[in-house]
Amino acid sequence: MKITLFGASGKVGQQVIKQAASRGHSVQAVVRKPMKGTFDNGVSFQRLNNFEDVDKLQKICENSDAVISCIGPQRSNPSNPWSEILTPNDFMDKFSNALIQSIITTDKRLVFLSAAGVGDSLEIMNPILKFVFFNSNVGISYKDLGKMESNVKNSDLNWTIVRPTTLSSLEMIKPIKHTDHYGLFNNITRASVAQFLLDCAESSNFLRECPIIKN
Repeated sequence: MKITLFGASGKVGQQVIKQAASRGHSVQAVVRKPMKGTFDNGVSFQRLNNFEDVDKLQKICENSDAVISCIGPQRSNPSNPWSEILTPNDFMDKFSNALIQSIITTDKRLVFLSAAGVGDSLEIMNPILKFVFFNSNVGISYKDLGKMESNVKNSDLNWTIVRPTTLSSLEMIKPIKHTDHYGLFNNITRASVAQFLLDCAESSNFLRECPIIKN
């Protein structure tokens, strides 16, 4: 399978590259800046500065079977909910719109990484998490992710939106569970998230659904 991956330089994206290569897939990793490190022969890199350029996105994605997006809003300190947001507040809204338009006439598999608590999953979030998130800059990012989700859901593409609970820094793959509750101590490793993203890209599992996952 040929996969186009957005957000390849992030921690989840790097796990997707590693696992996709081990599964025998070829990966076109779309990045703003060159990535350091040694990569499998099946991994190529495509530089892109404007993630709202439909024509360039169309050209980048034209030969892929599946498109995976691990892009998300960025803060100066990801562990601090009140830290400065580095990306525009409408970045995911505009990027998702452009990406959808670039593949709108295709039957490509589209898998977007979002977060538990975004959109209609807000109601399943622990009250403490809800208070912290929506009284900090995380809430601003969640609103943008919510717009991304709406854009994707309103398309006729073969999409899946994956909503992980709190991301763990552990690199191991652990058993994945589906949940309808985002508890205070629910988490999932980035390696597990990458595995789930690839499982969705390879199949019609959770087609036009928004699974919430944890370990």
